[in-house]
Amino acid sequence: MVATVSLNLTPGPDMLYVISRALGKGNKAGLVSSLGIGAGTMVHLLLAVLGISALLKVSIVAFTILKIAGAGYLIYLGIQGFRKSDNSLFVKQETDENYSRMFWQAAMTNILNPKVAIFFITFLPQFVNPENGNVSLQITTLGLIFNLSGITVLIVLSMFSGTFSEKLKNNSLWQKIQKWFTSSILILLGIRLAFQSQD
Repeated sequence: MVATVSLNLTPGPDMLYVISRALGKGNKAGLVSSLGIGAGTMVHLLLAVLGISALLKVSIVAFTILKIAGAGYLIYLGIQGFRKSDNSLFVKQETDENYSRMFWQAAMTNILNPKVAIFFITFLPQFVNPENGNVSLQITTLGLIFNLSGITVLIVLSMFSGTFSEKLKNNSLWQKIQKWFTSSILILLGIRLAFQSQD
């Protein structure tokens, strides 16, 4: 738990993504994005348990394909943000359909990050003891604890960011800053992912 909480409190791409969504769209968007990240993490956990994620550790081709797909997706989301009008940032205009799309966008940004997959197959096994029984069950349990901790941290951050944003949502200058900040963060995260190495 000490290692898990410490890692989840360390600023990273998921944290920046959720904060940018909360600042741009409000509390609910931050919450939905946090849950989307958690859903993506569950996919990585499943792949780690099945041993599929190990392929990304040994195959530069598989790693590169997933990395480029993830980077391209983040950059695409950022460009789409720049293309929207400032009025589209108003929280009150969001619909359930938009929130559903935000959830899946967050999940996909996490799923398409090969570094998350490699993290799971290198971090979790350090806390597994074969003498304690089924290894897959141990990895699953540890992964669930890690994910729950991570989602909690993201939700708390998104609530702070969203509350701050909503206090300024009627400020025209803040609306423009939101648009440029959130879109720029997504593009920068995409560029960062594109240049990540396999190690």
